[in-house]
Amino acid sequence: MKPRRTVVSNTVFALQGATEDSDLWARVYAPGEVEDGEVVVGSVWELTDDERAAIADGANVELLVWGGQPPVALRLSNYRLGKPPAPEEDT
Repeated sequence: MKPRRTVVSNTVFALQGATEDSDLWARVYAPGEVEDGEVVVGSVWELTDDERAAIADGANVELLVWGGQPPVALRLSNYRLGKPPAPEEDT
């Protein structure tokens, strides 16, 4: 699985000393976009064809968290990959 930039990504976590291949693009949700007004950060991961086949064959997805266990969730996402559209310029 590889973390991917989506059209709603608005922040990036970069691993110090690493290449941009290690970047973790994410979306910081604004207060009010999620329940209880908590700060929520979401990232989208793209599965390889082999990983998709393994899941279809019964494999599970494991979440690894370093440094403790904050509340987390996994869900499906339909956000398009890539950069967000450029804002339209005033003419």
